[in-house]
Amino acid sequence: MKLQGLEIARLDNVTKYYRLGEVQITALNGITLVLQEGDFTVIAGPSGSGKSTMLHLLGCIDKPDKGSIIIDGADTTGQSLEELTEVRLKRIGFIFQTFNLVPVLTAFENVELPLLFRQMGHGEIKDRVDEALHKVGLSDRMRHYPSRLSGGQQQRVAIARALVGHPGLILADEPTANLDSKTGSEIIELLLRVNQDERVTILIATHDPAVKGKANNIINIQDGRINELMSL
Repeated sequence: MKLQGLEIARLDNVTKYYRLGEVQITALNGITLVLQEGDFTVIAGPSGSGKSTMLHLLGCIDKPDKGSIIIDGADTTGQSLEELTEVRLKRIGFIFQTFNLVPVLTAFENVELPLLFRQMGHGEIKDRVDEALHKVGLSDRMRHYPSRLSGGQQQRVAIARALVGHPGLILADEPTANLDSKTGSEIIELLLRVNQDERVTILIATHDPAVKGKANNIINIQDGRINELMSL
């Protein structure tokens, strides 16, 4: 289903296979999906249904075996690995279930990491990192290492890292799975504020019913196929 608005990303008849020994596994099977600017969309489905594969393809971490992937109007399907890296750095932010922070780097250093691969001056990098950490309420923790932060604070650092590049699309894979319900609710409210205040398109793969209750679109996926798409 396509809602009116600026198209941020599109999967067009996308299929993805994996091999497990001699067996070919179909992770996604003919998926077509459009994400518009300002969407807050949830992908729901059982483990192994294809949720993470969809995120990896939209995030240009992997490439489809069939079909095409359009990001900000550009077909990424035939792009080189170098070009895909550029798309990830400039247009997409990632939030992971396990936070994926570098333990020997401070919160500030973890957030600045994606900017170090872009041709930006030190002053601009510092301003962006300060801004991102302020948005997630961690200005007073920027010199702390991950081991000195709670799970919720670590996820806030991960969100700041996703925001620091000013992406149009944020992909989140089970962002509340390792958090207690109160902290998970705070993280989702933070993502909602980012979505509403900055019109960032957010796609979340989750089992959490509380997250689904906040979405304006819910995609139910099973066996690599979308079996229901609801706009709320």
